Amino acid sequence: MTPDIEAAFCADAVDAAARRLSPHVRETPLWRLRSADLGLPGDFEIWIKLEQLQVSGSFKARGVFNRLLSNPLPRSGVIVASGGNTGIATAFAANALNVRAEVYVPALITPAKRSRRENLGAKVVNGRRPIAQSRGRDQPSSHRAGVARGYTDAADEHRATWLVRPLRLPRSAASPDVAKR
Repeated sequence: MTPDIEAAFCADAVDAAARRLSPHVRETPLWRLRSADLGLPGDFEIWIKLEQLQVSGSFKARGVFNRLLSNPLPRSGVIVASGGNTGIATAFAANALNVRAEVYVPALITPAKRSRRENLGAKVVNGRRPIAQSRGRDQPSSHRAGVARGYTDAADEHRATWLVRPLRLPRSAASPDVAKR
């Protein structure tokens, strides 16, 4: 692990992220199941966090909000290259924070995915090729020129979402309300 990622996983950093995020994201349920409930051999507990109930439909909202709230937001807005949940989460978070957002999507994107981002207030820009092939080429000229410092590539996971994955329980894990976090 790199030093910046190691620092991100300390308890204080996770707690600070939780405080930043609390006004913007939902507390989602945590289901505790026995292995037998899922037809699995053995006797162990499985915890399932229902992040699909999050404000943008995935855990990505936590990472995007954390990134936007942890950094100075450029006047020019934020930009993301994503045909998936990071693009939706970025559009949602930018809208909630009253920040302009551009979402660069792959050449082949369904109308439903495109309209989801547009309905959240983002400017949607079609790429000329699939995102995996366009990294570094189809990025907006403002990003290449260094004007928009709010650019995030959805594949840049450690920067976009490193404080959102449920890697450890909160300090209050023993409390009865842990299932709501």
